[in-house]
Amino acid sequence: ALTAAATTALGAGRLVASQSGHVAAASAEADASPAIDADSAAASPSGERRPPPAWVAHRHPSILIKYFDARGVMEVSRLALALGGVAFAETRWPLDVSKMEDGLAVAAPEYCAAVDSGELDANLGRGPVVVVGGETVLAQSKAIERFFARMLGLMGEDEHSAAAVDAFTEHVRDLKEKYQRARGAGGAERERALADFYGQTLPDFLQQLEKTVAPGGHVVGGHLSLADVTLYQTFTDYFDDPAKAAAAMLGCPRLLAAFDAVESHPRVKQYMAGRKQTRL
Repeated sequence: ALTAAATTALGAGRLVASQSGHVAAASAEADASPAIDADSAAASPSGERRPPPAWVAHRHPSILIKYFDARGVMEVSRLALALGGVAFAETRWPLDVSKMEDGLAVAAPEYCAAVDSGELDANLGRGPVVVVGGETVLAQSKAIERFFARMLGLMGEDEHSAAAVDAFTEHVRDLKEKYQRARGAGGAERERALADFYGQTLPDFLQQLEKTVAPGGHVVGGHLSLADVTLYQTFTDYFDDPAKAAAAMLGCPRLLAAFDAVESHPRVKQYMAGRKQTRL
């Protein structure tokens, strides 16, 4: 089983290197993302022909994701990029969760070296960061998600739909917090808390969330957005018991349709088939 410290830290995006004067300098290799067919740059991820963002008219900037060797808080961004047909590179720092009790200097020395070098200063000495165009450094996983969503036309068609996309992702964040509270209970209480979460809290929450979803197969309007991607990633990767989580959604046809719209997309299928399998 994963240590609570490791899963909480990754889930919150708050892994912070402890002070270590003896950490050897190290650099992680930048690995290319799975090959994505970037056909038809002017097409939206949903396949409809819409005016592309300004950057598409030229060449999209290089993208380098710096994060742990994990799905963690960067997987929504990776999925959004895959959906948009945009290639990216990665620096993936190894994380040995079995050594977390010994501190990050032992569990993730290459990450600590990156902290010491200053390359994570934009995120207050934490991962993740994303380097765009070799110059601009982005910080905070949710800000990064929204940056890519705007870049890829996944943030709605106007300010009103963008606010709806934003609200949905915040609802999902609330759901994750409820899950972590149940998961963080101790001893026998944890088993009871998780049973209550999957049996009552999650189904009730999804019934309320269903009311916020537009008809037509997508969370907001008639197009794929960050909201759909967030829903898909959460119910694919986030819960320890994905079967129970999926069962809780069975009475929510609009949410199911939005989930299926992402899962069935050819670029997402291609990405999921080729993505690296990691413990977290």
